[in-house]
Parts: sequence; structure tokens; C-alpha cells
Amino acid sequence: MSKICFIENRGKTQFWAGIANVLRKRGHNIGWIVQNHAFTPRGAVAAGDVVIVIPYPKAEQLTEPAEELDILLSADRGRRHFGNGNSHYSYYAMQIERSLDAFGPDVVIGEATLFHEQIAVRVCRQRGIRFLHPSMTRYPPDRFMILEGDTQNPLGGSGDRWPHDRTLEFIRSVSTGKTIPSYMRKLDRMRKLRATKDAAFGWAARLAGERYNTPSFSRKMILSHLLRKRIAQWTAMARPIASNELALLYPLQMQPEANLDVWGHPFSEQVVTLREMLRATPRHVSVAVKANPKAKYELTDELIELASCESRLVLLPLNFSMADAQAQTLGTLTVTGTVAFEAVLGKGRCIALRHPVLKSEFPNFHADSIADGVARLIEQPEAGIGNEASATKLMDYFVRVSYPGIVNEPLFDRRAVDPQNLELVASAIASEIEA
Repeated sequence: MSKICFIENRGKTQFWAGIANVLRKRGHNIGWIVQNHAFTPRGAVAAGDVVIVIPYPKAEQLTEPAEELDILLSADRGRRHFGNGNSHYSYYAMQIERSLDAFGPDVVIGEATLFHEQIAVRVCRQRGIRFLHPSMTRYPPDRFMILEGDTQNPLGGSGDRWPHDRTLEFIRSVSTGKTIPSYMRKLDRMRKLRATKDAAFGWAARLAGERYNTPSFSRKMILSHLLRKRIAQWTAMARPIASNELALLYPLQMQPEANLDVWGHPFSEQVVTLREMLRATPRHVSVAVKANPKAKYELTDELIELASCESRLVLLPLNFSMADAQAQTLGTLTVTGTVAFEAVLGKGRCIALRHPVLKSEFPNFHADSIADGVARLIEQPEAGIGNEASATKLMDYFVRVSYPGIVNEPLFDRRAVDPQNLELVASAIASEIEA
């Protein structure tokens, strides 16, 4: 049997613990590396797991990181948004190296979101240890892929095939807007209450010593104030596209989020992307920006300032749906947004910069550079437009490389920790480990 090491990821650790319970019963040896002590998996030690809780660093252990490590973690949310600096990187890199060497796992399971997870991916790559990142598919819902490390490349897959009629029915439901990704659903009241409780738990963890993945209460309040201010500024400046105006669409992606911060490199700086789009467009073409419905730290002073001094950068009204925005523009440019997959499925028109499957299998929806994407949207009317053949090919791919099951924090989807779901996900992980 295999030695499997899980990497703590705050609230998601409860889900990993459920998966670990199933794999342990199947005879696998389980280990844990914990950065945030407040999220140490309950009962793991009693169950016989090897639990390595990394001590919080002391002042004398904080040093300037090596350049390679500093670059790797350039998108670290604690550093970019919470003011937590980078002096802890070398300490945690050393601790994670020692922890992995001590446990000696055959495989590591986790996300590639928080700084210590990204360090773990790097160490695993250096040591030839497989790092599995189970992650939900955008489409179809209630399925997940097992990704390789910090990439978007799926490993293995169920090999499932849907009947053609079922595939076409699903494609129609996406193209007509009847089906949306699960992450776009609004929080219900109970989930909001759980989110508030989770945030309070996180701040309590900070008081206990966690300083690197958690903002201070005062910093969080400042960020919330700035967000409200920027939303008000956006609202005051917002306008629809004029009837005689040509425009390309850029939907802002939420940050911090690994989807853009990790997978979107080197296009993770969205204001830089917008500046490049303005430079690449003719003077008679505008760039329309749609806010993310769950706007967070991607709304920056730099973005507001750019819109205030550049008349061709149009901030669309906040109540605009994606359909509204697409109806007023020539086409969409995105980095890693779901809107690109929807275009392949026949909903709207889009070209993406960092979706590997589009680059390799659907070049009509991919561009290597911002300038190339802009030029194709303006000069090639057929670029970024899907049809039944492309939609069927993409859905067949998603179903084949994914597994049925839900991978999520219980905070966001309580179904994730249902016993039946835990068995489904654990079985998929086991099949990949044993492949």
C-alpha cells in the first residue's frame, strides 16, 4: 500500500480528512503537513497518521528568500494583499523539505493555492514525488479532475463516455444559460453564516500565531473598506457601450484565486493585461471591462485610475450580466475564465490565453499573446466561435478526463463530506495512485 501525504488547506482540511479516512481503511498509510495549527485534522494522530505540524517561525528564522523561491511565490496572496512579506519563505521551504523527507510519501495530495502548498509542489517536483491536485471541472457540474501539481493538466481520468444525445442536451443547456458553473451560485443564508464562523475561526488562528495565510482583522477591515470605495467609484464611472461604438470585452477574474494567480502566469496582472489590450486595439475600438459578480481584491486603485484617464476603457454597469456584456461587444478576451469554455460550447465568442486544452485541441479559441488575441477578435470574425462539433469534442474530453464526485470545502458545499461522495472521490484518487 502507498504512503499518502495530505497538505493542510484551512477549511478544506476537513474534506481531506474525510478522504484520508476512506484511504486509511483501504490500507494506505496517511501523513499530514500542517502550516496553520488551527486546522490540524482532528483524530488523525489517534488514527495512527503521521502528523507534522510546522512550528511558526521565530523572528531570527525569517530571512530574505532565494530569488527562485521569491519568483515562484510572486502571486502569494498573503504577500500581495495581506502585507505579510516574504521573509518566511525560506523557513517553510526547509521545513516542508524535512517533513517530506521524514515521511517519505509515494504521493502528495493538496491544492496549489496557498504559499506552503506551492512550496510543497516545488519540493515534490525536485524529489520526483507525484503531487495530485483534485479540482472541480467547470463543466459538467459535480465532476472533478485530478491535476498534476500546479498545472491544469489532468492525470488519468474515468474514461467515461456520455451518450451523444445526453451530450447535446447538456451543450444546449450551457449555450442557453440554463446551466452555470457551481461556483457562480449565490450563497444561501446558512452558507453565509458558516462563512462568518469560518472567518472568525481564521482570525482566531492568527491570534494563535498564524501570520502568513491569514490577514489581520484590521487589514481585513481596510481591504473591505477599499473594496466598497472602489465599487462606488466604479458605479459612478460605469456606462454601457454606445450604439455606434466598437468594443472588446475583458471580464475581470476574481483575485486572489489560483485560477488566475497560478494558472494564469504570465498574465496574472489584470491591469497590465488591460493596458496591453488598449495598446493593441485601434483608436476606434474600446475595451469594456465587466466586474466579477463576487468582486474582491482585483478591483484596485490602479484600475480605477486607468479608467478615469483612458476614455477607451469602459467600466460596464455592475448589474450587467455576461450576456448583456457580450451582446454589446465584438468578442471576449480572457486568461483562464470559464467564458472561454462556454464559447466552445456555443455561448458567446471568446479567445483565451492560458487554457492548455484550448491551445492543443481548439486553436480557434486560443492566442499566445494579448496582441494576437485582440487582432484575431477584430480581424477574424470566425475566431472564438463554437459549433456542435467543437462543443461535442470539448464535452467528450471533460467527461473522459474527469470523475463523478464533489471536491470542495464543506463550507461551500456540504455534499462534499457525504459518505457516498467521499467514497467516490477516494476511489478515483486510489485509481490514480495505483495506475
